[in-house]
Amino acid sequence: MTGLPAVVLGAGKSGAQLAQALHAHPLVDLQAVVGGSSGSASELGRHLGVAAFNEPDDGWHVPSGGIVAVASPHERHVSQVLTGLAASADVLVDKPVAIDGHGFDRIAAATAASGRGVSCGMVQRCSPDMVRCRDYLRERGEKIHAVAVSQFLRRESAYYTGWKGDPRAAGGGVLLNQAIHALDLALYLTGAVPSVARATLRSSRPIQVEDHVHAAVETDQGVLSLTAMTCAAAEESQVIRVFLPTETVVIVGSETPRWRRVTSSVEEAIAELAARPVPFGPGHATWVDDAVRAWLSRTPALYECELELVRASHEVVYALYESAAQDGAAVSVASRGPSGRPVPGGAS
Repeated sequence: MTGLPAVVLGAGKSGAQLAQALHAHPLVDLQAVVGGSSGSASELGRHLGVAAFNEPDDGWHVPSGGIVAVASPHERHVSQVLTGLAASADVLVDKPVAIDGHGFDRIAAATAASGRGVSCGMVQRCSPDMVRCRDYLRERGEKIHAVAVSQFLRRESAYYTGWKGDPRAAGGGVLLNQAIHALDLALYLTGAVPSVARATLRSSRPIQVEDHVHAAVETDQGVLSLTAMTCAAAEESQVIRVFLPTETVVIVGSETPRWRRVTSSVEEAIAELAARPVPFGPGHATWVDDAVRAWLSRTPALYECELELVRASHEVVYALYESAAQDGAAVSVASRGPSGRPVPGGAS
């Protein structure tokens, strides 16, 4: 096969989805997958018929002009993205781009200097339905009164005991690992510009990271509230409510979000949307295809996952961790210098 040479770093759930999407893409030649010592890369490599390496930072190479896909533990993202850019490759990086603002800024500077592209896997954006919702909200011209985001995910104790990498160094629990998706989607759909954030983080388990988040973010479109947890949720669910003067727009689901305008019973609309069958994991393949075609044509990607277009959601998360470290004090978003940004980690 002739195509853009690609290598995937990380062979867990996201790494496998990225590898499968790249392997199936007609314009890409997946050459290798790289994992840790568990043997997951070997199994994935055999399944796809590509080379596999089981040391995360050794033995992989991308020819100039290829693709590096980074789905390794979070604390490795910065070094691996920078390595890919230094090899004149474009980079797909699973969320988060970096665990703190300093790392994000290092990647941004290297991206600008290299002339290559970095695209972040905010895969909830990646569907035509979310583009239609975004366009509807942005073209309607009505002032948004408020945005409410709730995300409840079942995570048993085994999820935390099997954590890959050091939990504190890897950058947080539910906020940076899961809720950033819902937060990012809300900002993407509304075009809201965040200014001040505050949060309370709690852990109900003897772990170093939070599994409960309660946060408020002031934006030019009103207040965005965020509630997320991974503990004791009876059913997994994600709901975003955008309150307009004459109606509410509801977005339901995380794998393949759906949306509806509502002028009467919001809860009935949520229940109806939640009952629809949902395909699992189409976002990764859509994201990969969008980024690859944008890089080949050197045109903007449809779903706007380029590095600078996901900065806002990352900056909000960094500010929320700083606020939690200061007992819920209000913190300005993106107002701190790179060296002053904290590494998100333990629960408050």
